[in-house]
Amino acid sequence: MGSFKDQYQQDIDDPLYYIFRDIKRQNNELNQDSINQKQWLKFVLYRGMIDEGHNLNNMCKRRPKIDFATQNDLDNAKRVYLATLQYLVLDLTTEYMAGYAQYFDFASDEYENLVDHLVGNYCSENLTTISLKQLKENMLARFKVNRGLELPSVENDPFFPKEMGRVNTGPDARKQEFAWTLELFKSSCSWANDVNNARLLVPLARNPMIAAAIIRELSGIGLSWDFKEEKVIKQKVTDSLRISCRNMICRKSDVPTFKQQIPKTVGSESIESDFERLYCNHFRDIDYQIKNQEPKIAEMIKSITFDDQNLLTGQLVSLMTGYPDFFVQTENYSDLMSFTRSPMDKSWDAWANGQNGNYTKIMTYEESLTIDLVDPGLYYKKFLPNFSVELDINQGEFDKAISMDGKLRIKIDLELSKKFLSWVRDSWKIIDVKKEPKKAERIRIPFRARIQDKITELKDKFPIVPWNEKLSEIVLNELTRQVSAYEGNYFTDKNEGIMSVPLYINFSPFALRHMRYRYLIRKNETGEQSELSRLRNLTLKY
Repeated sequence: MGSFKDQYQQDIDDPLYYIFRDIKRQNNELNQDSINQKQWLKFVLYRGMIDEGHNLNNMCKRRPKIDFATQNDLDNAKRVYLATLQYLVLDLTTEYMAGYAQYFDFASDEYENLVDHLVGNYCSENLTTISLKQLKENMLARFKVNRGLELPSVENDPFFPKEMGRVNTGPDARKQEFAWTLELFKSSCSWANDVNNARLLVPLARNPMIAAAIIRELSGIGLSWDFKEEKVIKQKVTDSLRISCRNMICRKSDVPTFKQQIPKTVGSESIESDFERLYCNHFRDIDYQIKNQEPKIAEMIKSITFDDQNLLTGQLVSLMTGYPDFFVQTENYSDLMSFTRSPMDKSWDAWANGQNGNYTKIMTYEESLTIDLVDPGLYYKKFLPNFSVELDINQGEFDKAISMDGKLRIKIDLELSKKFLSWVRDSWKIIDVKKEPKKAERIRIPFRARIQDKITELKDKFPIVPWNEKLSEIVLNELTRQVSAYEGNYFTDKNEGIMSVPLYINFSPFALRHMRYRYLIRKNETGEQSELSRLRNLTLKY
């Protein structure tokens, strides 16, 4: 890795060029005045990194074979992979540790004590990519230079809800990120150059998204956005990170040296193909080693949980991409429900706010309002005397997709005597409605009168009434069916008193919008009465 001490005192540019180079390389193709376009490019390349991880994982399912000429070549290739991972993690964590420490206003002596503690207690004496002395110098140099490092954030990002941006930049979130960045440093610094014992690098080495990024660096490949095809593509680059190893010493190297020293498989097609197969065969299913492990490392391994491994890899991806890991940022997983909901809420809120201004100008005539009887099977049980009627007022298939839930609900209580309902039940059960329509109508007449009074009373409270006289028939037919189908003993007891039968009318979102249109039209028209008449000529289903 070498010493960056002098460079940091003179150069304030981000040294992690191999992480963010994909975005920087396309800066000339972007509208420099468009923040959204830059954030969009960052977002699609982030998605490209995720897809590359999936592609690598899917390739491994085909169980590709790999053969090196000698065991030494295999060990050397594994060492290159782990050393590159160690280099990347050390460089990232030392940079962001300084950034988080500056965020929390660490004093210089406090940060120096932190560095001494980490390097002295968690770093192997056999670090191969940098000496411990140079590592400490680099860590302190990065803290002393006020670099204004941008921590992972989605604040003011148009692709994320504002609520997520506010939450993810608070002190509690940054505290969690700082803690896991320290754990990343410990994991990387623990590796002692043993290709058969990755120590605490295990969860990072086997993660397919991280592995795909390592392989791209070694292969000299970067992600780019094809503006013509509108998709993420891979392209050859000259400024990627290349670590080459000779014997037990690994260092960052130039392209000619790397190509000369990198071991190749038998029948090698490309460096990318070699390391993809190496990952599938030797790192995808790698696990912690407890036997013959250094006691301190063994104790740390035993304390690591499954969640810890996921949080560790999540924080590394966060530092690589600039997007925070919301699992890392929260102390309670129950808080993640709000994060899960917020993107959906953002979409619906944006749609609703956009429509508020348009609804007063735009009128749709595609579909009329309908009053639909909700399937009684959703709420009525024939052994319970819980008689009720549920009606949905809908406009179109979106409203009809869901019954009752998510709708504006009103309730009307129909006050009916138990004696009357008992008479309706007994009378209805002994007639054949189709063959004796006159007898059926004689039962309906008093029942209809009791229902119609309530419907008329309700109608007077609405400036726009989304039903006509057939509403009473829908309610009448359904209540008659429920009362006659009832199989309990409710009516065998004393038939005295009044029973309250609820009628629920559920107004769906698009139906409410339609009613509002109609109200605004009527309000602005001179022929108010004629318009009201047309409103009541609605399609009813029963």
